[in-house]
Amino acid sequence: MKELDAIAEEVTQATALSSSSRWSEAAEAWRRVVELSMQAGELEQARAGVNERIEALRRDDRPGAMLVVLKQAQGLAEGPGKVRLDIQIIAALADAGQLKAAASTATELLSRTTHPGLRVVVADTLCGVLLSRGDVLGLSGLVERLSAEAQGPAAIAATFRRAQLNRLQGRLEDASDALMRVHQTLAPHRSAATAAGAALTEIADICLIKGENDEAFAFLHGAAGHFAEDGRRAATFQLEAQRAMAVLSSGAMTFLPGLLDNAVAYAEDRGLPLLEARCRLARGLCRAASGSEAAWGDLDAAVLLADHAGAPILAGRARLERFLAGWGPEGAEPQLEELRDAVEHLTGDRVWHTRAMTVLATRLAKRRPGEAIELAGRAVARFQGMGLDADEAQARAVLRVV
Repeated sequence: MKELDAIAEEVTQATALSSSSRWSEAAEAWRRVVELSMQAGELEQARAGVNERIEALRRDDRPGAMLVVLKQAQGLAEGPGKVRLDIQIIAALADAGQLKAAASTATELLSRTTHPGLRVVVADTLCGVLLSRGDVLGLSGLVERLSAEAQGPAAIAATFRRAQLNRLQGRLEDASDALMRVHQTLAPHRSAATAAGAALTEIADICLIKGENDEAFAFLHGAAGHFAEDGRRAATFQLEAQRAMAVLSSGAMTFLPGLLDNAVAYAEDRGLPLLEARCRLARGLCRAASGSEAAWGDLDAAVLLADHAGAPILAGRARLERFLAGWGPEGAEPQLEELRDAVEHLTGDRVWHTRAMTVLATRLAKRRPGEAIELAGRAVARFQGMGLDADEAQARAVLRVV
């Protein structure tokens, strides 16, 4: 009885910490619950405690620690519980920047999962991984499967992933309309706060692409409210990085780099390389705008982090932005090589790939006019198709100079 009383006391304390969103302390409290439960042979309580500990670590944005606990938990799980743990492993691998491992694990899991509801969750998780890896072909095929299999409320996941695919392929209006529907569906549900916020950040990104800066700020403000509901600091810090990029894009003012110091430190401490890359890119550009020599370190780190994680679109964007900010390599040929690398890495993102092509064409106009004409001509046709008039005008300007 003393053992059961001790377990009950620990459960009460751990539950209180979770309810107060004190996730780091809660994770440790649930560890004690699991330890005591295993010693007492209370396997059901141990399973429940493990699940609570995993949730606390997820909320505390600690994918490395989460992976350790998830692998331990597999020995306690039964039936569908094992598949749910595998799904969480995939998400943790992705957060930890292990995208190749996440993709292979998810692909294998999808091939052996037969439960319709779980298949949808696995497919949705894999979509997120393929998106980060810039695998548009794989994402396109998976979105079709997800759309065919997702039924009822789960269909909103397929709508969201198709919208992300449309955004990558340059179908901006289709993407924006679908994302708005996703947000309207999810916004009333507190449990879907993070997903609702993600839909708004995607819309904000499209607004920035189109030069609609005021609208972008409004959507980012709305997303911040959703992320505050969920309490995930990683999402909030990513939003701060996006807001900084929006401020720089608007040309209205310089976003103080110090405002992103906590974001960079948090991502580095938690082992979140993709978040760190985005935050360092934003801080580096802010530092460049303010004339700080520290810009080089951030912009270089953003490229290296994205490369190491296997996130080519993020790596390509970091290369392009570093070049445009004036912090790329010195010398004409190294600069051209940098731009060619950016173009290659951005292949999966039609908008930014075409923008990188335009910048490369501009630099080639006097040195290699034939190549410049070919690149600029393709860019004009693409921008026309995407309805990006300002970008089209820039590409046409290259043709007039050649």
